[in-house]
Amino acid sequence: MSSLKNRLFGVTMVLSLALSASFLAGCTNTVVTQKKTYFTVESLYTEAANIAVQYESGSFGTPDPEVVKQIKFYNDQAHTAIVAVRTKVEAGQSITDTSLTLATTAIDSFVAYLNAKNITVTSSDPTLSATATNTTAAVDANSN
Repeated sequence: MSSLKNRLFGVTMVLSLALSASFLAGCTNTVVTQKKTYFTVESLYTEAANIAVQYESGSFGTPDPEVVKQIKFYNDQAHTAIVAVRTKVEAGQSITDTSLTLATTAIDSFVAYLNAKNITVTSSDPTLSATATNTTAAVDANSN
């Protein structure tokens, strides 16, 4: 389990540094774009969390206890990251690119794990297509 935490932390740090570098180069998001990105990421998290609850409750058959344990780990990581961003949005504060990257990375990891275990997140909204690589695509689509 600590290996997964270390990998998630490592990926998050690399993405955070890359995003910080682009920020220093003058590529900043507007408040409107940041909030649109937040709402896209929040929607994907909500959908993934709902699917996870269904898995844990046995909607897809008998849940594997190890899978449930990993789902809880990824859900906790994603929830913590999205709540940090949500708190700023609700307070009318600006959102940092780093906090959005952390939330996006955590949710991507959560969704990727669900997909790897064939616990598929589906959506009728094409911007919320739940594959690990599509959160970034949905975020990019909202920044236009």
